[in-house]
Amino acid sequence: MEPSESPWRWASQDRIIHFVEPIVGALGLQDWTFAAPLFIGETVHVEVEIVGKRITSRGDRGIVQRKLSLLNQIDALLQHGRADVMLQLFHPTISER
Repeated sequence: MEPSESPWRWASQDRIIHFVEPIVGALGLQDWTFAAPLFIGETVHVEVEIVGKRITSRGDRGIVQRKLSLLNQIDALLQHGRADVMLQLFHPTISER
């Protein structure tokens, strides 16, 4: 897939930045809490909240700060915490905007 076709986009000030590959690396878990047990056979889903974003000093990667919540089939909170990721960015030229 060409970067200009990527569905992954990041609005930064007055420009749009595209992700070349969605995730370069996971930056670890922070403040992770096991709030309740997870049982075999349960159906779970994850809710994701973007709590911050920034471009690295090199300018070719971005950091997305995410708060994750793992809930079961009755929406009981099982686990929660931060899981930040690093993304590779592609800066389109003027003609690609």
